[in-house]
Order: sequence, then C-alpha cells, then structure tokens
Amino acid sequence: MGRNRQRPPRGDGIRHLGRRLGDSVTPSGLDSCPGFLNSKLVLQLATDDVSLQILPEFGGKISSLFDKRSRREWLWVNPGMKRKPPVYGASYVTTLDTGGWDEVFPSITPCELPDGTRIPDHGDLVFLPAEVSDPSGAGLTLSSVTRSMRARFTRTLHLQGNVLGIDYQLESLGDREHPYLWAAHPLVALEDGMTLELPTDRLTTSEGLDLEPANPGGCHIRIRDPATGSVPPHHLKCFTARHAASWARLTAADGASLRLDWSSIPHLGIWLNQRGWAGHGKEPYFNLGLEPTTAPCDNLLEAVERNEHFLLKPGETHRWSVRVTLGRGESSP
Repeated sequence: MGRNRQRPPRGDGIRHLGRRLGDSVTPSGLDSCPGFLNSKLVLQLATDDVSLQILPEFGGKISSLFDKRSRREWLWVNPGMKRKPPVYGASYVTTLDTGGWDEVFPSITPCELPDGTRIPDHGDLVFLPAEVSDPSGAGLTLSSVTRSMRARFTRTLHLQGNVLGIDYQLESLGDREHPYLWAAHPLVALEDGMTLELPTDRLTTSEGLDLEPANPGGCHIRIRDPATGSVPPHHLKCFTARHAASWARLTAADGASLRLDWSSIPHLGIWLNQRGWAGHGKEPYFNLGLEPTTAPCDNLLEAVERNEHFLLKPGETHRWSVRVTLGRGESSP
C-alpha cells in the first residue's frame, strides 16, 4: 500500500477543501488519487490523530481515512478508474467503483421486486448527492432521500481523537412498508502480511456454503499478496453467522490497526480480493471490504425470499451505529 508522506493538516475541525471543478487545493493523503478533484465540494474532518475526507456529491462517500501518526491511508483507491459524476441506474462496478467508503441501500446487486420496484447496482445512495447539515469541528450530518423507496437515509459523523463514530437513521416517508438491506462499503487497501481478526469462525459464502473453521471460537485470516508468488490470485465473498460478530480488526505487519465495531446489525460481509477480480477489465484489485450488513447475501430479492431482510413500516425510524478505531493493535475484548 502506498502511503502518503506529505505533512497532514494539524488540529481539529472541518474544512472545505475544494469548491470548483479543477480547484488546485489537494487534500493531504489524496494527491495521488486519480480524478479526486473531479468534485465541486470536498469536506474534511480532522483531529491531531486522524483526517477524513467526504464527497457529498458522490453519496457522501468517505474518500480518505488517514492516520497521521502512522502516515497510513487506510482506504483503497482504484488506480484504473477516474471519478465521474454519478448517473442513476448505471453500473456501479464499471463507473463508480473508485474506492473509499460508500453506503449501499436498499440492495447491493441490482434487482426487481415483485411490485415492480427496480433497484440499481449497489442501490440508490451511491448515485445521489447527500445534503450536508450541522457542520462543526466535531462532525457533520449527511442525508439523502432515496428513489426506489420513500425514505430518508441519514448519517451523522463525529471524529474524536483516533475514533470515527457514525450514527445512522432510516426514516420512512411513505404510506407503504418496504423491505431493504443495508451494508457499509468501506474498501481497505491491503498489504502482504496483514491479519484479519474476527471473534467467530462461523462463516458462509455468498452462496450459503459453510467455510471450514480456521480457529475454534475465533478466526485469524492472514493476508498474502499474490504478487509475491506466495498464493494464487483469488477472490471471495463471505458472511458471519447471525449476531456471531460485532467487531473486526485488520492489523498490519507494523502493528497499525483498523477496527470496526457495530451495533444492532446482525452480519458482517467480507469481500476479500487478492488480485482475483476487477470490474473494469484492467488489473485485478488487492483490497478488502469489511461490510457490516443486515443480510447474509447481496441481493434484496434473495434476502426477502430467505426472510433475511429488514422491513421499514410507515411512520418508523430505524437506527444503528458503527465505530472505527485506528490504533496500534489493541487487545481483543
């Protein structure tokens, strides 16, 4: 993983880093990202430990999660795809898979529900601009009204020290109930020798096949780069069993770590791509998706058929949260 060596911004606060197409201001940690400045507005949250960049025009994508202490950019950036304005209903993997952290709702893969509702590739939010409110030194709120169902999806981000907290709210705006699935979609840049730690060994593939347990009561997955010749290229999507995990930690060889904790969410989706797949026909990627999710599958229609979906009824508001801690390999709970 290439690490940015420029001096990051100091201190806490929120900054507007670019307002016009082609603005010459380049955020720390992202000067090498293809097409980064093809956005009219870039927001930054920063503390003395961590800086965070957000693109409201791209669904509120978090495009950078930079640890100033270790000089490490944790989010993967697609070197072969420039960022372009989203077109609702287009293919995500061929036009918007530029890296970073997206929010996926109400389905990951495209589908059509029995009532005729059509959901695009990776859902609504990746195609819709997010409205920004309540910006402060501590955080901000991003919200979007979805198209495929009448609902408002809201995230409140707050950064304190080395911890990013994200509070989610899904509010019904219609008079019908709607099934949905949600998944966080952070893509993490991998390095040879990293270790993924989970509190469970109960994993199934996206096809529902059980994986052989790695360690009873827990799981440590060692990441190897096929470029070294140590393993063949491959890719895999799997899920933890229902409520079998509420945290996951990725630790680099130098001890730097990224840990996710979540509440009120039953599954973790794991997309492990060891140079085995690319959506645009170029060099395959080396990245990891750590995706807290409501369902152990990517398709809402399949989730409904398996009774693994969530249901938003008229007048309801659903809430959940995710916390990200950047550290040096804290002990397990």
